[in-house]
Amino acid sequence: MMADKEDDVIKPIQDFVHALNIEELSTLFSRANTIHLFQCTSSDSLILHDLLFTCSSVDFGYEIFKNSRAMNSSFPRTYLYDPNQTMYTPLWKDAGVPYVMVSHESDTKYVFNRLFLEARLE
Repeated sequence: MMADKEDDVIKPIQDFVHALNIEELSTLFSRANTIHLFQCTSSDSLILHDLLFTCSSVDFGYEIFKNSRAMNSSFPRTYLYDPNQTMYTPLWKDAGVPYVMVSHESDTKYVFNRLFLEARLE
């Protein structure tokens, strides 16, 4: 269940940790601290993404090009793409998780020019 307001989250927590008052809860669940942790995690995540996906994709693309060109001198090129669009964006938003961007393999319909058959977007 997604909470619409901060108060919707505080009440169940208070029921569980009844010894804490609102000020202690605010300190424990600080918005500034949450934002700081998100920013730290986000930058670490981008570095990890680059190491695991971007670098290996560029290296793999280079090897494909090099070996394909060795077998066929007229091999034109190897394409790399940045998956920055998905048809699932409205579905993630409706599910209450708008921060989910391009999820794993959700961009293949763009890459392979396929129809979006799983759901109907309005």
